[in-house]
Amino acid sequence: MTSKLHTKPTFNATSNNIDSKFTTHITAIGKHSLLSILLTFFTLIASTKTAQAELVDLSNPEPVIQFSTQDASWLKQPEFYFREGSLRCSDSVTGEPIRVRSGQILEVTLSLLVDEQGSITHVNVRESSGNRCFDRKATRQVKTGIMKPFFIKGKKVTGRVTLPIKFKVP
Repeated sequence: MTSKLHTKPTFNATSNNIDSKFTTHITAIGKHSLLSILLTFFTLIASTKTAQAELVDLSNPEPVIQFSTQDASWLKQPEFYFREGSLRCSDSVTGEPIRVRSGQILEVTLSLLVDEQGSITHVNVRESSGNRCFDRKATRQVKTGIMKPFFIKGKKVTGRVTLPIKFKVP
């Protein structure tokens, strides 16, 4: 039959210091006890407080209305600047460079989401030009503009408009 060996912490009689192993164990026990007490305290407080939550409807209360290009006008036109060098990039699938030729016409059609203040909040490429560098640059640059807000029955509304952009490579 085996018996359990019970040991008591020993003190070094010559140095009057507590054994370093004993100190380490006390420190670890103290940290865990403190964390346990804090967690218990937090749980007690949280369980006695009534939960207060508010349901927020994150869906768009009004549908986004598609406006024609003729209905859209600029408050501040974006500055489009395309250099021939910035239109060179490589195909994402094959890795081959996309070539641009002098006189080539690049055309991209963008779909713009315009908020009630006229800011362009989101841009999608509806029809690509075939040159993804040109498409990305046009998407970035159109966001610098501000459109006049769209109105329905005298009230500003969020709207979507399609914008074609053509560029002739010099």
